[in-house]
Amino acid sequence: MEETNKNSIKLLDHDPNVFELLLRFLYTGQVKLHKDVAKKLIVLADYYAVELLKESIGDWLGKSLLDMNNVCEYIVFASTHNVHSLYKHCYRFMLGNAKDIFFSTDFRDSIPYEILEKMVASDDLNLTELELFQSLILWGESRVELNPQCRTALSNNLSEHISDISLSESSDDEHRKPSSKLLNAVNPLGNQSLGPVISPESSNALRRILEPLITHVRLPFIDPEQLIECVKPTGVIDNSKILQAISYHISKKPVYPPHHVQIRPRKNTIETRYTLMKNREPHKSQPFLHSETAGGEDDSSSW
Repeated sequence: MEETNKNSIKLLDHDPNVFELLLRFLYTGQVKLHKDVAKKLIVLADYYAVELLKESIGDWLGKSLLDMNNVCEYIVFASTHNVHSLYKHCYRFMLGNAKDIFFSTDFRDSIPYEILEKMVASDDLNLTELELFQSLILWGESRVELNPQCRTALSNNLSEHISDISLSESSDDEHRKPSSKLLNAVNPLGNQSLGPVISPESSNALRRILEPLITHVRLPFIDPEQLIECVKPTGVIDNSKILQAISYHISKKPVYPPHHVQIRPRKNTIETRYTLMKNREPHKSQPFLHSETAGGEDDSSSW
């Protein structure tokens, strides 16, 4: 190496004060840390492979400074510099607060595919399946050039009316119907002649972007009416898969193989005790379903 023949080593352009902190840690095993230099010191520690310092700072950031405003920035930073401690804190925080984070501008603009795929596959994701679907549409939409009028309308409607897409926790006989605000979010221009909010060309582009991600949306946990009114018009999911999910609600025969991921409830679904089928005999492929009325003739679904 060139350094073996010289009496000096040229260092990269690092902040001298931050570099002093690195040297202090190397000599004493301790460092006085301030939030303004934490990320810079992580970058320096990553460059010089001082793993203990890097992971210690990451753990401190995750426990002390992580919040809704910086979690997207931090998880991308942690992924870039392989800060496992910080990444774990951010990952858990985002799963638990997904209802707010997944519809934020920071999330749509900064979260890469690799991070998003792990989250949407997790059973710990605190989102209903319809909310997850809508957030993925927005994430993909930000990466596809859509009609500006539709882009603005779709984003505004979904952000404003996210509370309307939550599935009902009630097991009453009356079905949970999608609100008019939610239906407007799918077709915000309010004109049936215009068709879906997403043009066929943009729909195809969205499919290419979202195809690997959209498979993690567990369609049977979306009400059939919402599948028809809110999911189908986007054109990003094959009609055959939508029909399969609807058949799951109305058929007395197994539609999915036993233990299939599509019929595995996430933890938030278990906690709220949604009832997918009120008058349906349980079978082995759907062990979490139960029939509330013996011998009922009505095959209607209820959330």
